[in-house]
Amino acid sequence: MELEGDLTALREPHTVIVSNHTGYLDVVALTAFLPAPVAFVSKRELARRPFAGPLLRAIGARFVERGVYAGSLADEARLIEFAKAGERLLFFPEGTFVREAGLRAFHLGAFRCACVTGQRVVPVALRGARAALPDGEWVPRRGSMTLSVLPPVVPDGTDFAATARLRERVRASILEHCGEPDAAGHLFSPVKSRLAASAITNET
Repeated sequence: MELEGDLTALREPHTVIVSNHTGYLDVVALTAFLPAPVAFVSKRELARRPFAGPLLRAIGARFVERGVYAGSLADEARLIEFAKAGERLLFFPEGTFVREAGLRAFHLGAFRCACVTGQRVVPVALRGARAALPDGEWVPRRGSMTLSVLPPVVPDGTDFAATARLRERVRASILEHCGEPDAAGHLFSPVKSRLAASAITNET
């Protein structure tokens, strides 16, 4: 595993960490190599899965609702309070992972949290993890992996437009360093994007 970038950025307080998501190996790599304790934001369904549930609970994951709107709003409020209290939250804003390479579109939950709390976002790009353990397989393959800590991005406001700008800036940074193509497909419509701004839809 090769590390790149300024790891001290991850030790700073009042920081939201955002990473691309390629598979279950991401959690293992990030837990092993991030120099500061972080809480992975994960969808609540994973708490019941045989492998993922115990692992995520052991590392202090924050489970959130993604299918019920009212539950998502309540979980968003709790995450904001955790962030204000100094907890470092780590989001996978793609919301899921698939076998095919490519950086998917980002949901807005992580960036909403950063804008509301005034915290900077530290992008982390994982490269090579998907090939090492593709979705649907359980035996890792030999290969090289790189974890790149990228320059922090500071919110320029607190409204919806600032949240969307922060998302795009962070995504562009990760896309440049993750070694995978842009697989966003299509942009969120304005209506869906505004709903997503209040929904935490992350999967680990």
